[in-house]
Amino acid sequence: MTGFGERGAASVLALVLIGALTSATLAAVLLGGLVLGQRRAAAAADLAALAGATAAQQGRPGCTAAGRVAVANGTRLTSCSEQGETIVVDVVADAGSVLGSQIRVPGRARAGPVR
Repeated sequence: MTGFGERGAASVLALVLIGALTSATLAAVLLGGLVLGQRRAAAAADLAALAGATAAQQGRPGCTAAGRVAVANGTRLTSCSEQGETIVVDVVADAGSVLGSQIRVPGRARAGPVR
């Protein structure tokens, strides 16, 4: 028989374990969202830079085309520079929110002809 002082110890241990598992699960979900957002930002930046370089090679404004492609891929174009037929773009993607603050991840890409 157990003594009176040990009653409820398993309940406290179970609550601690449930809290630890919940915290680990939330951290894994947050990390997964950050990785997904970063991959989306990188892909959108690549596509935007390619679209901008193609437009520049055809004599059209490269940054305008890059901005349209960035928005179509769920990101926001934060900067774009044209250096001849070469385009460098920076985009930002939303990766979720934590405690009411939005987390944004950046992406950067460069595209142009090979010389």
